[in-house]
Amino acid sequence: MRKITLLILLLLLNLKLFASPSDSLIIELINGERIYNVKIVELRDDSLIIDENGQLWSVGLNDIGKIIIGKKSRFWEFAVRGAVAGFTIGIIPGLVVIGAMLERGSGDRYKEIGIVLGLMISGVGGAVGLVAGGLIGGVIGEILGKDKVYDFSKMSQIEKVEILQKLKVRYGAIKG
Repeated sequence: MRKITLLILLLLLNLKLFASPSDSLIIELINGERIYNVKIVELRDDSLIIDENGQLWSVGLNDIGKIIIGKKSRFWEFAVRGAVAGFTIGIIPGLVVIGAMLERGSGDRYKEIGIVLGLMISGVGGAVGLVAGGLIGGVIGEILGKDKVYDFSKMSQIEKVEILQKLKVRYGAIKG
């Protein structure tokens, strides 16, 4: 049990090890080829000038099949939030028992037993809450980290330009 607890603590303290890179823009051409880590440089009437890792490309708007925003996974971020919430909620019943026992008079022979029982309830409740909250939070984080896909094959030229203008604000190349 100590090894599992130590492992969980190490994982929670070293979340940066599991951090994914930030969201990235991916262009999928109608022939199935993908261009990764795209920065939008310029939008012209019928083409898009992009920067892929320092190399400039011109892509015709009609050659683009899909634009994909590859979102980073938020599993660990939400797993930690869920674990903290679950742990906090899990220890409350035990703390209530401990609080009730501390209010009893000094002559009560069940006071010490009640406090120990309260500590045990807090420990078990905290552990169950930690695991359950972490799992539920992680699943929610994965759901929120799904990629966003714009299917250009089903859009008019005007719709394509509008989406690309919006994406250029976030994924535009910095001119210097």
